[in-house]
This record gives sequence, C-alpha cells and structure tokens, in this order.
Amino acid sequence: MNKKDRRPIFHLTPPKGWINDPNGFSLRDGEYHMYYQHNPKSSYWGPPYWGHAVSRDLLTWEHLGDAMAPDEKYDRGGCFSGQTISLHDGRVMAMYTGNVFQDEDMKKPGTQTQCIAFEGEGTFEKYQGNPVIDADSAPAGTDKGQFRDPDIWQGTDGVYRSIIACRNEKRGPQLLMYKSLDGVKWEFSKVLLEGVPGTGWMWECPDLIRLEGRDVILISSIGGDERDIENAKRSLAFIGRYRQESESFTLERVKRLDKGIDFYAPQSVIAPDGRRIIIGWMQHPDTANDRDDEREYFGQLSLPRELYIKEGKLRQRPAGELEDRWCEKAEHTGVEITDESMTLEGVSGREVDMTVSLRPGAINPLEEFQIAWAKDEKYETVFSYRPKESKFIIDRSRSCEDHTKIDRREVVLTGDHIVGKSKEIKLRLILDRNSAEIFIGDGEEVMTVTFYTRCEAESIEFRSKGKAIMDVAKYRIKEK
Repeated sequence: MNKKDRRPIFHLTPPKGWINDPNGFSLRDGEYHMYYQHNPKSSYWGPPYWGHAVSRDLLTWEHLGDAMAPDEKYDRGGCFSGQTISLHDGRVMAMYTGNVFQDEDMKKPGTQTQCIAFEGEGTFEKYQGNPVIDADSAPAGTDKGQFRDPDIWQGTDGVYRSIIACRNEKRGPQLLMYKSLDGVKWEFSKVLLEGVPGTGWMWECPDLIRLEGRDVILISSIGGDERDIENAKRSLAFIGRYRQESESFTLERVKRLDKGIDFYAPQSVIAPDGRRIIIGWMQHPDTANDRDDEREYFGQLSLPRELYIKEGKLRQRPAGELEDRWCEKAEHTGVEITDESMTLEGVSGREVDMTVSLRPGAINPLEEFQIAWAKDEKYETVFSYRPKESKFIIDRSRSCEDHTKIDRREVVLTGDHIVGKSKEIKLRLILDRNSAEIFIGDGEEVMTVTFYTRCEAESIEFRSKGKAIMDVAKYRIKEK
C-alpha cells in the first residue's frame, strides 16, 4: 500500500525525517506554535534541529521549516528541548539545551548547557554570548551530561525564572531554579525539588503550570524500576504548591499522566478560553527504532488534551476542537453482549472517535470486556477491561509482523468508576490510523498506544466473557 496512507490526519507529524519531544509550545496572535525535536536528514534520531509548525485549531498544522540547527560548537550534538517566551520588550526568545557528545558515535554523554536564541525571519538567531547557563553554576555534584530541558516564565514580580532538570551524583534527580532580570543574564537560585521516591534516576522536560488553584510540574522520568522496561520511562505530574516569594514547591502527590505505552515529554499551553492543553511525544523512547518498514518520516505527537481537575483529581480529555471534525455518526443503545464477539453497523474505521458506556449484567457477571480495532483476518490491537481485578490491558502483540519489545501494558486502576462492579464505566477511544488514545472513566486515566497495521484493516469488534450492556456512539473524524 502507499505509505502516505498511514500518515495520521489530526496528529502532528514532520514533513519528513524524525520527530520527538515537543518544544516551545506557545500561543501568539491567535496561532499555536509548536517547535519539536527534528532530524530532517533521516527517519531515525540524529542531532536534533528545532522543527516549527503553526495551527489555529491544534489539529491542522502548517510547517514553517526548521527554526534552529545544531551548528555551533556548544550544540553540535543537538539543539535539545526547551521553551519559548515573549520578553518584556516584545522579542520572542527560545531557551534550549545545547548538547555536545564525547564521541563521534554519539553514545557517551558529554556536556549540556543552556542557550538562548531570538526569533528572526522564520528562524532563531542564537545569542553570541551562549551558553548562558552551565553546570559550573549548579550545586556540587551536578552531572554536566545530565543538565537540560529548561522551562521558562516571567513571574508576577517581573523576574524571569527557569527550571532545569539535572542529575546530582549524590542526591539523584533534581529540578534547579535559576532567575534573571532580563532573560539573558542568569544566576542559580536554589534546588526546587529532589528526592521523590520511585521516580527514577533522571527527570526530563519540566513544565510548571497553574491549574485550577493547584500547581503542577510535568516531568518525564528515566528509570523507575530498571528491571521493568515497560515502566522505565514515563511522564508524571508532581502536584503541589509553588510559592514565588520563597521559590519553593511543596509536593503533595504524584500521578502518572498516561498508563499506556506511547506518551512522553509533554508540554502545555493555555488556550484563549483558559483551558490548559498538553501535547506529548507519542512514542516510547525504548521502542522508537522498532519499525515495520522504512519511510520518509517517523513519529508523531499526541492528540491535544485538556488537563483539568475534578473532585480533587487530575484528569484529561480530548481537546474540544476534535468535535468540530465529527461526521457520520453511528449510535447503538442497550446492546446486550454475553460470551460472544460482535460488530455493530456503522462502527468501523481508522479515523474514529468512539464512546462506549458499559454496564455489567445482573446475572452472569462480567469477567472481561474487549474492544479490538484495526482488525482483519490476521491483525488486531486489543483493549481489555477485567472488572473483578480492576485491570485494564493494552495488547498490540498481533498488530503487525514485527512488533516491538513492549507489546503489552497491564495496569490496575482504582476509583469509584472502576471498583464499583455494578456501576457504569465509560471508555472513549480515539483512533488516527496508526494510534489509539483511550480515556477511561471521566478522564481519570489515559492509555496510549501506536501500532503499524495496514490501513485496510478497519474492523472494530466487541467481545465479552459474561454479560454486559453497552451504549456505543461512534463518529468518523474527517480531514479538514
């Protein structure tokens, strides 16, 4: 088949080459700007450029070319992740990590420093005084090769602040606070956060946000339990209280942002109506080179998601803009399914937004419910729900011939919508050709997975062990 047929229609992909972390996600003059880690020379990772795309609806992106290239001695190993900010004088500034490797094979971490650049005519012009922050300014023991991904903002006191992720040889992962009066000259302030058990040996891509009266730091973690490859890299939310006056953060709880396989390094922006939107890299870092074929591009960013708090819990839902693309509704209510497999009229496809409301039957209790999609006589990807165990499973082991080393993710989730065996559970499945994002309950949990089944496989099948009653509402998502 034509490989272009598999390019998603509402997830951001590069015109060609490789894509990973979102960078500089921002809103200016009614347009969303997304910069992203990009290798324009290959569909595999290489010293990253900053690609640049803009959108008015978060779903349709216009590419503007590369905004930065790794062409200086301090960033020849890559223009790594960072943020953008509009300064007090109106200039747009990018703050990013300049990376240098110790070896030509790019396997030995070398030195990472923080650099700045100012927006010009379509590209960023790098500051002649780069780098503006190096690890020599940090506390003793800071690893110069694990010192990266600055977040940047201007406080209500007019002071610019930046959080930089690092690893300290004695104290483990840390978030360091720096501050500046002009955005150019920076000084170390303090260690903002460290010592969170079970969150790995390094944090990446911090993003400090204010959300409905709470403060949240989004981070991505390397190495939770190294014996468990499925959980070794994941994105987390540190929920607590940030106080500008003391430059302190009091951690209250930690939540995993996505309990599927393919979601990492999210960044956020505030929409004009006040919604907090996050987009992540839709890939697991350890499976990014597991391919079914060669192609002109590889990778994509996630669906834009609204991050919000309800009943004290951090939740996510697909951005409302997706509903503007709905067409061809198929609806079925009160469908009984008992120890069988079934398809429903009008419920199929690979560009789909589908909600399933599921109620266990009064007799013959439901043991397992499954949705299989991208299904034909040979392939399928399966989502399972086992109410007695409060367990949810994604299984892509039969999604293509050459599947990845991470094929399955099982999670046990708690909450009223899961534990209450007689209660209804709501599932929302978003398909975009070679990806699925599943929102569980009222957005309390999300599971994301990519797969490489040929696009002709469009069947969606429902299965049960025991009895359930389901309502299904499915829309096709149209291209704009």
